[in-house]
Amino acid sequence: MIEAIQQAITRFYGPDPQQSESFGRIVSQRHFARLLVLMREGRIAIGGQSDEADRYIAPTVITDLPADAAVLQDEIFGPILPVVGYREIEQALAFVRERPKPLALYLFTGDRRLQERVIRETNSGSVVVNDVIVNQIVPGLPFGGVGESGMGNFHGRFTLAAFSHEKAVVLRSLRADLDVRYPPFNVWKDRLLQWMFFR
Repeated sequence: MIEAIQQAITRFYGPDPQQSESFGRIVSQRHFARLLVLMREGRIAIGGQSDEADRYIAPTVITDLPADAAVLQDEIFGPILPVVGYREIEQALAFVRERPKPLALYLFTGDRRLQERVIRETNSGSVVVNDVIVNQIVPGLPFGGVGESGMGNFHGRFTLAAFSHEKAVVLRSLRADLDVRYPPFNVWKDRLLQWMFFR
C-alpha cells in the first residue's frame, strides 16, 4: 500500500512535489508549526520533509501510531495521512465508532456488502465510496457534520434550511373556543382530543 501511495504522489506532483505548481502550501506559519507537531508521533513511512520559509510540507504518510495520537484526533488540514492497520473489518469499525463522529468517511472497496455494512454501522457527516472530496462539490448533496464535527448541512436548499429559521405562526379567531382543551379533564374529553389530533 505504501508503494502505491508513493506512486500516486509521483504521478500527480512529479518526483519533487515542492517544485510542482499543483501542490499547495500551508496557509500560515501557525498552521505550519501545528502540522509539524502532528508529525512527531508514529513512524514516517513517506515524506516528512518540510521547508519553513516556503511553508512546504511534503505529502506525508505516518504509520505505527499510538491510539491516542494527536494526528488521529485533530482535524489535520494538511498533506498528512495517518494510516492505522487492521486485520478484521470489525477492528476498523470499532476504531471509527470509539471516536468522535468524523465529518466525512472515505471507504475504498469493490465489495458491495462491505460498503453497505460500513455505511450502516458507522456515523459520520457523509460517506464517499471509492473517491474523496466529491461530496463537497455536488450541490444536490448536503454537506455537514454531526457532533463535534459540526451541526447542520449546507449546499443549495440545505444551506437555506441550516442558516435560516422558519417562524411558526398560529392565527385563530377569538369568536369560538373549545371547552375540551381545558380542565377538568375526563375520559370523554381525552377521547375527543385523541380523535381530533391523532385520527
